[in-house]
Amino acid sequence: MGILGGRLSYGLSYRLGLAFWDSFDIDWVLADLIEGPSALSAGRALDLGCGTGRNSVYLARHGWDVTGVDLVEHAIVRARERAAAEDVSAKLIQGDVTRLDELGVGDSFALLVDFGCYHSVPVAKRDAYAASVTKVAKPGATLWMWGLGIRPRAGVGVTADELRARFRSWQLVTANPVAGRELRAITRRLPAVQRPIRAFMTTTWFPQAWRFQLVKSTT
Repeated sequence: MGILGGRLSYGLSYRLGLAFWDSFDIDWVLADLIEGPSALSAGRALDLGCGTGRNSVYLARHGWDVTGVDLVEHAIVRARERAAAEDVSAKLIQGDVTRLDELGVGDSFALLVDFGCYHSVPVAKRDAYAASVTKVAKPGATLWMWGLGIRPRAGVGVTADELRARFRSWQLVTANPVAGRELRAITRRLPAVQRPIRAFMTTTWFPQAWRFQLVKSTT
């Protein structure tokens, strides 16, 4: 699916209340990175495919200087409303994550969060995504990613081997599947209209989600 098709389909999902990925709870592994015993020091954070700002607001609440980017204007409008409602500051921009240098996001990001964005980027644009993200990340930065752990199928999916091949300036430090009980836990607050999707996601027919963590080289 191209960028225009992606913008239209995701935009429709947000307007119809079907953007189930935006109704998840904060992932506990991300929370551990931010609040755990070995938490990262707060700095600049970039939320890639930020949707309505769930992770952006969470990071801002914990002292991070946050920029969120999403392709869908409706999602960004809602993200700004959410940030205002929770009285946190975040720079929220509508635009293409594969062309960050055109959006004025800045650079020197210490943390980059991608919850289900890269795995749905068109395969032909994934090298551009990797180059774009690498350019704005500081040496030693962490890229935390969540996606369906399959070779791209119908335009969706990501594997550890692909990340190693495309992110040559980064080291893949963890690649772990999301257990079924974890998926059920973080999707427990999905609204009624999204519950049939949740039921499907927790069956064996649905591809398993994975978490990936990469660290950018310091040389």
